[in-house]
Amino acid sequence: MKAQLSSKTVLFTPAVCVLPKAASKRALIGRLVRQMGAQLGALSVEDITEQIAEREKAGSTALETGLSLPHIRLDEIDSLCASAAFLRQPLVDPETGHAIQLMCVFASPKKPAYFQQHLRFLAALAATFTPEFIEELAALQTDVQERLKQALQACLARAGKE
Repeated sequence: MKAQLSSKTVLFTPAVCVLPKAASKRALIGRLVRQMGAQLGALSVEDITEQIAEREKAGSTALETGLSLPHIRLDEIDSLCASAAFLRQPLVDPETGHAIQLMCVFASPKKPAYFQQHLRFLAALAATFTPEFIEELAALQTDVQERLKQALQACLARAGKE
């Protein structure tokens, strides 16, 4: 059965931030999960952060391009939610040794009907957050947050299309 996806399902204003640096990968994941806030309903930020951090230890999503995509599928949610951060000073991933300059944490419904949306979102993130895009953000002195938010909203919109 296909999920009935409406624009309301995925089109929210994603939370994004620009940070000088991050203390650790786990701390950055925690911050981004907290930024998703109300989108996660009554779920525990600490529990979700821990689950994502454990998944990252088992198989890091940090790529040599500077992008990291920690994510989780949850039974308790009914729509995709995401949060992203651009780091002025890259963070070294403890599992891969890759430098992370852009991290997008997201959660998607753990329902079979939403699996294709989950994959479309991953594909949209990979196609959008290229090394060239990360370099573009690094070169910007202003409007980094707005540029990142627009790009993330476009990825969410593409994920919602069949």
